[in-house]
Amino acid sequence: MTHRHNLIKDLLQNSTPSTRLLFIATTVSLVFGMWGWHAVSVEGNLLYVLNLGDIIYRSIAALTLSVHYQTGISWEYQWQLEVARWSGIVAVVTGASKASFALLNTHWLRRKATNREGHWLIVGSDPFAAQICQSASVHKTVHWLAAGDGHTPNKKLVIDKSHWSLSNAEALGLKNAAGVMIATNDDATTGAIAREIRASYADEKQLAVLASIRSPWLAMRIDEIEGVPGIAVFSEAQIALRHLHRRQPPFLIADTFNHRRIHTVIVDFSDYGEAALIETLLSSLTTNLTKPLFTIVDPKADSIQQDLVNRYPELAKSADLVFMKGSLTEHDTLLGSEDIYAVSERAPVTTFYSCHNDDEIALVTAIALQSISRKHVEAVAPIFTRQSRKQGLPLISSGVSKIKSGDLIGFGSLKDLSSEVSFFSKNADSFAQEFHSAYEQVSSDEKSAKVPWEELSEDMRDANRRLVVHIPAKLHCIGFDLEAWLRNVDRHPGRVQIPTISSIRNRDVLIESLAILEHERWMADRRINGWTHGLKRDDLRRIHPDLVPFSQLSEESKRYDRTMVKSLLKMTDGGNTQ
Repeated sequence: MTHRHNLIKDLLQNSTPSTRLLFIATTVSLVFGMWGWHAVSVEGNLLYVLNLGDIIYRSIAALTLSVHYQTGISWEYQWQLEVARWSGIVAVVTGASKASFALLNTHWLRRKATNREGHWLIVGSDPFAAQICQSASVHKTVHWLAAGDGHTPNKKLVIDKSHWSLSNAEALGLKNAAGVMIATNDDATTGAIAREIRASYADEKQLAVLASIRSPWLAMRIDEIEGVPGIAVFSEAQIALRHLHRRQPPFLIADTFNHRRIHTVIVDFSDYGEAALIETLLSSLTTNLTKPLFTIVDPKADSIQQDLVNRYPELAKSADLVFMKGSLTEHDTLLGSEDIYAVSERAPVTTFYSCHNDDEIALVTAIALQSISRKHVEAVAPIFTRQSRKQGLPLISSGVSKIKSGDLIGFGSLKDLSSEVSFFSKNADSFAQEFHSAYEQVSSDEKSAKVPWEELSEDMRDANRRLVVHIPAKLHCIGFDLEAWLRNVDRHPGRVQIPTISSIRNRDVLIESLAILEHERWMADRRINGWTHGLKRDDLRRIHPDLVPFSQLSEESKRYDRTMVKSLLKMTDGGNTQ
């Protein structure tokens, strides 16, 4: 009874005045209708006695302007029925007015949306799309097509729950939009919508097209598969891990724990687990750490191992991988404490990742992992736990100095991820473009990437973005104190801030060592993208002759790596590097 009372109380308090009037009028009409028809039947004013069904039917009929209420002569103007009749009329008029207003308002919003310019159009009912809409509409006008349930429009958010079609998108202002982002529950659907929009609006400068692809591997390769230029593709999982690693870099955690190599343990290998592997490898290679180790714990470890071999045939050249079949939550494959201890025996664990797609299971797994590991491991690594809603995990500021052994640290919050979609910023790729300009200057042959940024494929653009992701690791290698810098990361969500270094000692020696490191990073990046070594470059087959140690490179390729390093140092010292 209390629960029902609370529902009614919430309805009356949180609804609009017209909705409250409709609810009250309908309730009064039904209550007094049943009371009045019962009284008339019992007192014998009718020629016949009404049963319960008749009473309920005639009570509801007040809301349909039935003939039973056209005159009160037959029931001698019973006062309860008079109340029911007029309350029913109020309910009917209010409901019709609300429906008419909704239709007219929708029509008006569509007409207004069609003529608006410079807004963003979001397509899809994925929770990520919903969060993007809510976050972005605080600062800019957003139109949302194929919206999910439970959201209300505001001055800067126009919602249309129609199904996807190009005509519906155009009615919502696609032609005059600054850009469109697609985030559906299916990667194939997302890709199809992006292709249809790009084919209809080929001018990339006029309309930016973004596609949220769940699979990190597909996000990297879809540009090659689809062959449609001008579509910026990103992975929700990829963004989540970049956000996490910018705040708590794995290489800095390894340095704090005095580890000689990064040992990452990934439990429940979902899209987020795959992103944890890729982003850890690409962001955390340093001169003082040896080849990283990844231990993957999953009930389907055997199939995951084969899948990774198929997707990344030369990944083993950049990282060691160990696969363990089991789970911390599924009884059929439940692991014991001795299994977790065996994982740490191979090498001290730098970071754990609990990556199950279900928030609750991911949290339960993380707590179990924390409990087991604390009993056996002297230096317990932090446990990064995928939580789309954070689930009350404590907030830890950027940096690693405050991380304690066994800390549970949430990542993947949709609210955090929405701030990371830096495509909404005009200057989001400024650093990536600067590195690409340096490549254009140093490269003399006819390579596919030696074109202006505007003509670069999305695959090559993202390769430059991944180069930027590695900047903190390079700075760490030249002795820069990252901890103070990381404290400012939370103040600038979605942007990479390059610090200023007043002086760098032994610059020439550092340039050479960082050039070697950059080449190692580049090889890991290419291997993750499916490239293999061959004597002659073949972009279609993804074969590259430079997938060899730095010492075996041509002088031109070495000059490229040195130029990338000099470009970074130039950014950090205000342009004084020669």
